[in-house]
Amino acid sequence: MIYKLFHKKIEVLTVDFTPETNNFNKIIKITNADHIPIGLTKISGMNLTTALNFWWQSRLIPKNRKNLKKNILIDNILKDSNGFNLSDHYWIKPEKSDMTWEKGNYIQNSFNEDIGEYLISKKNNFQNMTSDSPDFFSNGEQDKRWVINKSIRTLLKYGKPPYYQQTFNEVLATEICRRLNIPHVSYSFIVKGRKNPLIYSSCPCFIDENTEYVPAGFIQYVLKKEDGISEYQHLLNCCKAIGIKNIDEIENRITEMNIVDYIIANTDRHYGNFGFIRNVNTLEWEGFAPIFDTGNAMFYDFPTSDLRKSTALMENVISKNFAQTQKKQIIKFATKEAYLNVDYSKLKGIDNFYRFILQKNPKVDNERASLLSKLLLERIENIQRLILFNNNVTKKFLSNINKNTEVIPFINKIALEKKKIEIKSKKDNLIINNYLKNLSPASPSELEILIKKDIDAIY
Repeated sequence: MIYKLFHKKIEVLTVDFTPETNNFNKIIKITNADHIPIGLTKISGMNLTTALNFWWQSRLIPKNRKNLKKNILIDNILKDSNGFNLSDHYWIKPEKSDMTWEKGNYIQNSFNEDIGEYLISKKNNFQNMTSDSPDFFSNGEQDKRWVINKSIRTLLKYGKPPYYQQTFNEVLATEICRRLNIPHVSYSFIVKGRKNPLIYSSCPCFIDENTEYVPAGFIQYVLKKEDGISEYQHLLNCCKAIGIKNIDEIENRITEMNIVDYIIANTDRHYGNFGFIRNVNTLEWEGFAPIFDTGNAMFYDFPTSDLRKSTALMENVISKNFAQTQKKQIIKFATKEAYLNVDYSKLKGIDNFYRFILQKNPKVDNERASLLSKLLLERIENIQRLILFNNNVTKKFLSNINKNTEVIPFINKIALEKKKIEIKSKKDNLIINNYLKNLSPASPSELEILIKKDIDAIY
């Protein structure tokens, strides 16, 4: 069948499309190349038709979502929805259809909430439902649904057994971002029932009728990655290539995201759940998207017995974007100024906050809540240590102490180098003060031991 792909009100492509299989067979005509989804024309090894299918499938609900595979025929999802969603403003329609963006978009129009209810609980009769719902275009494996709450498009996400912890982790991340003044999507949690509780987080949609979310995963296709260029630098190069301004600010925002992810041990930060906001009308870039989707964190699926092994947990938390582990990622970027500007004192008592909200979760006992709160504090302390030890100012400070061959007590060498920094740079002095404070020596002799240990670690 002949379909047209639209970007809000702009006709983009005419295509041969099979709705029963959600497959683009052939591009017949390009009407407006500027509005083709970002990155699709540059994906290595894919022609535009293949890339279009790849992009379209990334927007669809995954087939392994609960209650979907056996009970819902995904090949019928376009019967009523036209592909409208609450992330971007792309949609399609049959060539002779009278559908318009004004009539169909979910930002301004109501939608069928029964589908989402069915996907979670099977409480409704699916046979009598329409597919006019953004829930068919909400990717990710975690159970979720869209509702309209007092005119606000609101995403409900449901926790997974055995601990149903993800929803509380979203609230924890919200509180951390609030205290550190980091742009974020605000989550709250709701628990219904105790024997078989329904535990979910709630957050508002962060786009509107004039803006859309573009994942970093598609921006990275804008340029071919050069040999020897890191994934991080490649992403920044792609941002520059498409006209994203204030790259320094983008770096700061990515740094903030990395800090939050480290603190909460988020294992699911990938190129699909961070990205950028674009004005859909002008195609101008408005900046980095607020932090969202932080549920798979704080060892949410670890048995309680494993939480007692705090040292091992610190070392091996995986990262999916810029390094293999979160520790390596923090060390890799420890020289970034934004890492050094965070006031971690604002997180005082965050362990008590986390323990308090976990007490609202009937699936988390007191031991688990206490262990998780302790781990949270340890990770906050550890990230400060990693940053302060691995930045260039500290390394130079330690190097100069090591090079000092004067026959004087070691503690005096520390004092002399510290005095030089005080005179030279207020900024560097603050870094070294924080570094020394983070060591928490009980005496001058203990400070000497700790400094020598760090020097040995470098050399």
